[in-house]
Amino acid sequence: MKRVFNQNHDGLLQKAGLPQHAVNEIHGAFFDPSNPGGFELRGDLVDDLYAWASQTDLCLALGSSLSGLNADRLARTPAKKLAPDQGNFGLVIVNLQETQIDALCSLRIYEELDHVMHLLAKELQLQQKNAGLVAQAIAGTDQFSALPYNACGSLDPTASTNLNLQPGAGIQVTAGNFAGCKGVVVGKNVEGHYLLKVEMVIETDMVIKEDLLLGSWFMLEAASGSMPFLPIVQHRG
Repeated sequence: MKRVFNQNHDGLLQKAGLPQHAVNEIHGAFFDPSNPGGFELRGDLVDDLYAWASQTDLCLALGSSLSGLNADRLARTPAKKLAPDQGNFGLVIVNLQETQIDALCSLRIYEELDHVMHLLAKELQLQQKNAGLVAQAIAGTDQFSALPYNACGSLDPTASTNLNLQPGAGIQVTAGNFAGCKGVVVGKNVEGHYLLKVEMVIETDMVIKEDLLLGSWFMLEAASGSMPFLPIVQHRG
């Protein structure tokens, strides 16, 4: 599996151990301050969606209602170019309910995902891995040094930046609808994810404060330079 497009916001994939860089949370994410949802879709995520829709030779639509949202093109496009002799295997839908494009799929399974994935893992002889709680891997001082990103948060193997996420530390969002907005780290929630209070200036005399979350797994990936950019950078002053 090369790429996952998640229309949910809950971060359950990452909590289960899937790396952030493998996921496109096209409709927003509760744990990503650079992609809060409820606003316009982030342009780079839309571009990524179009690119993968055009090159995908097999799409697994798992649990999705495929109810007509823009992300459905990721299922429709591979389905329309079904040609097994050319390596294009189209679309597989696993869902309990009928969808609008059932007639296009090459395989249709009406069943709960837990059951289907268990059988698939058994067939492929996959060993179950215990991802554990991501938050446990982040235990420490909440200060991260020598991250391979520049001051703007963009990946740069020649750069080295520090990020303090202790309570009271100033931060700035780097992308999405809150790009450029400044805030402060308030603390952590019970799962170990960072609580942020971010201010957005609507007009010169109107400021709204938003409570945002940063998933702890972002810092695991930041240390290895797995993401193209940091969702937040340090702000002082």
